[in-house]
Amino acid sequence: MRTDCLKEFVQDYLEMVANNYGGDVTVNQLRVLHFISTHVRAGNEYATHSAICKGLGLPAATITRAVGAFVDKGVLWEETDPRDARRRRIRFCEGQPGRHVRDQVVELARRHDHTPDFLSHL
Repeated sequence: MRTDCLKEFVQDYLEMVANNYGGDVTVNQLRVLHFISTHVRAGNEYATHSAICKGLGLPAATITRAVGAFVDKGVLWEETDPRDARRRRIRFCEGQPGRHVRDQVVELARRHDHTPDFLSHL
């Protein structure tokens, strides 16, 4: 992969984060958003804590904190799975700012489809 493609991808992501959160976001929170956006692009309605943990190789507590921060900001919605009370379903909120951030993350991922999923390796 060309270095300039990766540089452009990182700059776009950081700009989106700064515009929405004033830079107040961690790398793990960014990875969670990217993971969920990948699920959205694949046609899934939601992700689960266990899928995010497995997909990103992060501890459950890290996922809980990252998701909680975006739930508090109105970006993500978290609910108990009605079929299994042990599972937590996570998706982008339908209203603002959730839909706006989801659309931005999905658009960035679409524009940079040629870029490997480097966020999963951070």
